[in-house]
Amino acid sequence: MPVPFAALLLLASPAAEEDLVFVSPMGEVFHGDKASPPDLKWFAEADGNHDGRLSQAEMIADADRFFATLDRDGNGEIGPEELRHYEMILHVETGGGGPAGPMRRALDPTVDGPDSMADGPPGPMRYRGIAGAARFNYFQLPEPVIAADLNLDRGVSRDEFERAAMQRFQALDSNSDGRVDAKELPDSPARKVKRMAPTPRP
Repeated sequence: MPVPFAALLLLASPAAEEDLVFVSPMGEVFHGDKASPPDLKWFAEADGNHDGRLSQAEMIADADRFFATLDRDGNGEIGPEELRHYEMILHVETGGGGPAGPMRRALDPTVDGPDSMADGPPGPMRYRGIAGAARFNYFQLPEPVIAADLNLDRGVSRDEFERAAMQRFQALDSNSDGRVDAKELPDSPARKVKRMAPTPRP
């Protein structure tokens, strides 16, 4: 029995005043604060061997992990219905329709409900409501997942998602040495907030 959309929102914990949001290169939402910027949380988690540098293989592995979460029916493709479900959660997580909360729990296949943005197939005209997501990622992508649909068939295969991960890795690897360290990461809105915060007086 589908869970009402209002119940889905209750799965998300209320955001703290200083809750900062980051949408990873592949579209996963991370939360943090000024002391612990969310984009650096993503970087640390994607850095599988914890050497402080992100390799292309680690970027692809991180993309594969998130792909498995998005591919709710396990058929090897993120289809239109799964994209709509993701868009709904992204809309909520970035402040477009309710309090922020853990995307992984909200994307769990056991959680279902009517899609508030399900009028029509995925496409540019449907991203107006979540265009704000571009403010939270390095590449100003309104919807990083559907942006990986290279053949425009309204679905994203694992191969397309991995190819998008490679392209985005290359964009982050500013010195082209095959590794990305934290100094190469573009400024995220969260770290701009941290940098602009007043220094406490002793």
